[in-house]
Order: sequence, then structure tokens, then C-alpha cells
Amino acid sequence: MGEISAKGPGYGTAEIIYQYMEEIMKCPHLMKWVAPFCKALDRPYVPSQFELEEYCKTKEHRKCPFYLRDVARYASEDKVTA
Repeated sequence: MGEISAKGPGYGTAEIIYQYMEEIMKCPHLMKWVAPFCKALDRPYVPSQFELEEYCKTKEHRKCPFYLRDVARYASEDKVTA
């Protein structure tokens, strides 16, 4: 009988770990529609292939200039409202 997990029958530990790693490796601002786009800016931005491979689709997304600017913006908003 197949292993049963929180995801349901047929999902083994390896599949769950792979899905989890995919989720934490990608930048949270990366959205996919017809083409992947970034929502970190005030308007949608389509990253270049370099940006996708270097930042968006890896754990290195924290080094992306748009990601860093977005984090800084939220940090400054928190200081203003505090």
C-alpha cells in the first residue's frame, strides 16, 4: 500500500520535501502567468532570463535589488507607523 501523507495518497516524503524546497527556493514576488513577472515594484516587471536564473528561481532571491528595495520600503513604513 502507498504511503499516505498530509498531501494525500501517493505523496511520499521525497515528494513533500521537493515541493517544500521549491516553495522556499523561489522568490515570493515571482508570479507566473503567460510569462513570469515580479510584483515587488509598484507595477508588474518581467525579469530577464539572467534575473530569473540568478535571483528569482533560487534561494539567492534575497540578493535581488528589487527584493531588497521592497524589504527596505516595508521596514521604513514600519518605522513611520510605529
